[in-house]
Amino acid sequence: MKKTLKYICCLLTLALLLSGCGGTGASRPSSDAAIDASTVRIPQEQAANTAMTGESAATQPAGFSHLDEVWLSRVFFDGYPIFFPEINREITAEQLGSAVSGDDAVTAKVLKYTLVDLDSDGSSDAVLRLEVNGNEAGGFVALKKYGDTLHGYYLWYRAFSPLKEDGTFLSSGGAGDNSIERLSFSEEGGYSVHTLANRAGTSFYIGGEAVSETAYQEYFAEFEEKPEVFWRDYSRLAGTSCTVSREDGGRETYRYTLAEDDTVAIIGYSGPGGDVVIPSTLDGKAVSAIGRGDLSIGAFQGRKGITSVVIPEGVGVIYDNAFYDCADLTSATIPASTALIWHCAFSGCHELKAVYFEGEPPLIAQYVFSSSPTLYYRALAQGWSDTYYGCKTVAMPPTGSFTLRDTLLNGVSLWTANYSQTRELLGEPMSTAIYEVSSAADVDSFLLIAEYPELDIEFLLPSAEPTAEKLAEAGVLRFDITGPAYPLKGVSVGMTETQLRTACFGQMLYNLSDLDNVVVRRNGLAETQAYQLTSAKKLLTDYKPDSRYAGYDGFVYWSGGVQDDELADYPEWRTTALGAVILLKDGRVARIVFGFPTAG
Repeated sequence: MKKTLKYICCLLTLALLLSGCGGTGASRPSSDAAIDASTVRIPQEQAANTAMTGESAATQPAGFSHLDEVWLSRVFFDGYPIFFPEINREITAEQLGSAVSGDDAVTAKVLKYTLVDLDSDGSSDAVLRLEVNGNEAGGFVALKKYGDTLHGYYLWYRAFSPLKEDGTFLSSGGAGDNSIERLSFSEEGGYSVHTLANRAGTSFYIGGEAVSETAYQEYFAEFEEKPEVFWRDYSRLAGTSCTVSREDGGRETYRYTLAEDDTVAIIGYSGPGGDVVIPSTLDGKAVSAIGRGDLSIGAFQGRKGITSVVIPEGVGVIYDNAFYDCADLTSATIPASTALIWHCAFSGCHELKAVYFEGEPPLIAQYVFSSSPTLYYRALAQGWSDTYYGCKTVAMPPTGSFTLRDTLLNGVSLWTANYSQTRELLGEPMSTAIYEVSSAADVDSFLLIAEYPELDIEFLLPSAEPTAEKLAEAGVLRFDITGPAYPLKGVSVGMTETQLRTACFGQMLYNLSDLDNVVVRRNGLAETQAYQLTSAKKLLTDYKPDSRYAGYDGFVYWSGGVQDDELADYPEWRTTALGAVILLKDGRVARIVFGFPTAG
């Protein structure tokens, strides 16, 4: 699928320049990542939406502002209130029946909606077509936005019949009574209907002046030639909802639509935020896209509180504005299956510092990033360079998975690799440091720490002289994981303490400042200075500069459970020969030290 998408996009030269970030149509800055759109065909519906929201905010009167699908999504799914001056109360979209009759027992639901400038003030408004008590001719609600306040106005079913793109409409009072009208609004909340032309029986008027039937028919013919608005189905925004449970016990709801190939495109999200891991399936159907090309609103657009997001393997396209203005987002993981990232997908995410790519570089449209994050990629992935679309790139090891029994990169065990072999696998480290240390047997040794992105690898050289030749043969002692790129059997930097306890089967959290007095239980018996804690202390102190692990709140020691036959008579070593100390700070995993607690 990825190769097919890339082939198609190369033919199209990858564009879509008519819709601005966030669906606002705002002017765009220059970019060295510009993509030619001259050969791209914009879907008719999307082009219509762009035309309706394409005015610059600078042309709008003070106090008035654009209504767009972002705001309609808030109204439909987040319960954003609408103030109806006629009944002098705020209601939600679920209470629209009250606006129709003032009776809460009346039920009204939205069938269709459109975005149009009703009063020629340069700001787009919305019109909702209603079904009332099962009657699809239930009338209309016009929505006008004043800053962050929405005002609603109910109009009967013969209004907007039809509604034109310039905001004029035909309203009928009977067989011989119709008029061409336009609305105007006041910031105080009122609205007026202005009659541009009308017929009353055998009398005809234009602008309030009596005219001949011929003059009226000519005016009416011009009105009929104007293009009508495009009415969108409410289901286009609503989709199907699916609520899923998170590993931390929370729940989140995804809205999706079904593609022709029976896969799912996610079009909306609500939940607690934090670390969001998007499921690979919803209701048993594979997730193939984040967003949809004909929607101006992004699937996660404007969602506060999301700090990280992991997009599942199988997603081929991330559409426009997908994570636009997710103000708290700091990191994102893009699967190898993703071939396209459309305009402004991560624009407005000013805290976004790191984006992790699991495969080859996808094609990227304009203004995808506004924070210049570092782009991390797997070292064996083809197509990456030192920068990509203006962002710095850093290579990561080919696999992102450590296990407690072994550490494999492209099928080669780093436990058996020396420093020279490690450099062949991972490339040159960003920096190195050499420390003179003493081993448990008081043998002079040297510790070489090689720094890679989010990972320090420590090599021990039991030698009195650290020559270049000898350092090349130094063997791995342990790994020091400092970022989320390298999960340790489900444990990763950044996860919460609750998530950590689940991943570590509820093992205890120990106090770093009081290791000697911590009591643990093994086989139901309390033991002080147990092997786990002794090993943890060695991992934290042996061969380390003094301040290396200062500033952490506590730790969990996670045993590797070595099963080598020669250790069968020494069961205590099954918990100490290989393990991980998981350090916490401010309630989250901050560092993982993984390896052997001693040199021998």
